[in-house]
Amino acid sequence: SNKVLAQSYCYEVETIGECSSWVKTIYPQYVYANFAEQHIRFWNWIEAIQPEKYSRPYVAIWARGGAKSSSAELAVVRLAAKRAVDYVWYASDIQEQADKHVETIASLLESPTLAQYHPALSRRAIGKYGSSKGWRRNRLRTISGLTVDAIGLDTAVRGAKIEQNRPDFIILDDLDNKSDTRMQVRKKIDILTTNILPAGASNARILFIQNLIHSNSIASQLVGDQAEFLHDRIVDGPHPAIRDLKYELKGGRHVITGGKATWDGQNLQICEQQINTWGITAFLKEAQHEVDEQPGGIWNHVLFQNCRKL
Repeated sequence: SNKVLAQSYCYEVETIGECSSWVKTIYPQYVYANFAEQHIRFWNWIEAIQPEKYSRPYVAIWARGGAKSSSAELAVVRLAAKRAVDYVWYASDIQEQADKHVETIASLLESPTLAQYHPALSRRAIGKYGSSKGWRRNRLRTISGLTVDAIGLDTAVRGAKIEQNRPDFIILDDLDNKSDTRMQVRKKIDILTTNILPAGASNARILFIQNLIHSNSIASQLVGDQAEFLHDRIVDGPHPAIRDLKYELKGGRHVITGGKATWDGQNLQICEQQINTWGITAFLKEAQHEVDEQPGGIWNHVLFQNCRKL
């Protein structure tokens, strides 16, 4: 049942070997801290994806500042380098957000180091007369055959496809907005389930990556048992920035007095700075997933666990 899935079924933490070495070799500037357990499970899922084969949807609920989008963007390049995917949709709440993610992927593809190891992947596809066939803020095409499109929920086109192909990798990143009303959430889910997910290939792999934002968000419904879609999903999280967080207000600033950071890249010192920059209320919501402010909320029936082997 979805209630069982909400108990954070995920891959056993193992050394990710070749994938770890690949990311650190090609993009050392992005891997500035050791992978946390949730990152290792994520990359194990990515590395297990094989051409033409179906993989269960992966729902990663990580803290803001926990390398959510960076991991998703890097995963596109990794899967393309493995020839495991050909056509990617990167979907976000609005088109501008999706465009920015695709622009970041473009920068990753233009890396000189990537060109050394995967020259065809780093080169733009060109037409008959030498002009670029697709290297815009909302579309990328390489001579290796990779196509990446930016899709905003506000502009999603029903059944869109490129040259008779359908996306075999769909990333759902930042679909939720903290100001969404219940009606807006229902509308987003309708677009997601009637325009985006049905447009995928039969073996489309789905990655949903987000923090909880609020108690009625799409992310919250996927973690709980409310969502009527992605029933065979793997839910990894919610993972807060700090487990067992304790803090005090001293001299006008919040000081962390207890807890353990879940990732070296967002350690206690960084979290304390974020608390005092964002404000404690925002930090608790954005990084700690504390979105249920009233008793009797949607989490009362869910027992969260850190990890359980598939």
